Order: sequence, then C-alpha cells, then structure tokens
Amino acid sequence: MRAISGFALGRLGLHRLEAACIPDNEASRKLLLKAGFELEGRAQAYLKINGDWRDHLLFGLVAGGLAKKRSDI
Repeated sequence: MRAISGFALGRLGLHRLEAACIPDNEASRKLLLKAGFELEGRAQAYLKINGDWRDHLLFGLVAGGLAKKRSDI
C-alpha cells in the first residue's frame, strides 16, 4: 500500500488519495492507518452493498503527509 501511495503521490503527481471502508472491517482500517492514511470521518449510507445502504469510514492521504508521517516513525 505504501509503495502504491508513494507512486501515486510522487511519480503521478497526485495531490490527494482517498479510501473508504465499512466500519466493521478492522483489517482494512488497520492497513489504511499503517499506510499513512488519516481517518477523516464517517459517511452515512455511503454505498449500497447487497441491497443495503452501508456507512463507511473515510480516509485521506495528502501529498507531503506521507513523508512527514514516515519521519515521525
């Protein structure tokens, strides 16, 4: 995940990456946090899955933030 984030924010020149996951998906939450994404909020009824509208946690990673986070480790 960090390699992909670094490529997208570096070589591709993107300024921001976003991700969302279902609140009870602990593995996805941990992966995003470990990759440097920050929890930004919760979106109610964000996506319809198997006929049900599901809330999602929203994560973001801004260019420059990845390098800062790595230096904090």
